[in-house]
Amino acid sequence: MTDSKLIAALGGLERLRRRLRPPVIDGSSKVDPSATVSGGSRLTRSTVGRNSYCGQDCSFYHTDIGAFCSIASRVSVGIQGRHPMHFVSTSPAFLDNQSSPSVRYSRHHYDNTVRTTIGNDVWIGENALIRGGLTIGTGAVIGFGSVVTKDVAPYEIVAGNPARTIRFRFEPDLVERLLESRWWEMPDPKLRELSRHFTDPTALMDAIGDT
Repeated sequence: MTDSKLIAALGGLERLRRRLRPPVIDGSSKVDPSATVSGGSRLTRSTVGRNSYCGQDCSFYHTDIGAFCSIASRVSVGIQGRHPMHFVSTSPAFLDNQSSPSVRYSRHHYDNTVRTTIGNDVWIGENALIRGGLTIGTGAVIGFGSVVTKDVAPYEIVAGNPARTIRFRFEPDLVERLLESRWWEMPDPKLRELSRHFTDPTALMDAIGDT
């Protein structure tokens, strides 16, 4: 076997190994039966809604993910490890949590848990980083490698570090109609019936209005 073939074979084995790793989902998390959480991803006190999926090596801490979301690999949302910047020190040596260091000078209480909300039909690109406590609106798109530090509006497209608005997917009146339709909550038979209109948002809204 040539060196190039050996390298290709080893690469294939590594990709297979990564795919076969199980996700780590703690007992406080809930994943809809129709959702997919890929190998190496970790959920801590999080929820994943209907027909959503995430790729490999994602991390979700205290995050609620809506329905029909498409989340690529190596996305981190709601990262742990917040520190009290309004205290004299940000060190856990003065806090009542269980983090290192082992020396404790005091045990002041600091709640470092905040929930992050990802709406429905959100698309998040590979390697995106989303700060804890934010709200990512329904229909939003986050570009690959983005660092999101503030809320993202429904159907807003953001990208960059820090993430900035690129544009909105649709005009405001159409965004309003889409949000009011709540199509992501429709039962499967209804979605199958309407699916022929999913290439044309206006046609879909008209079809929903006629039913």
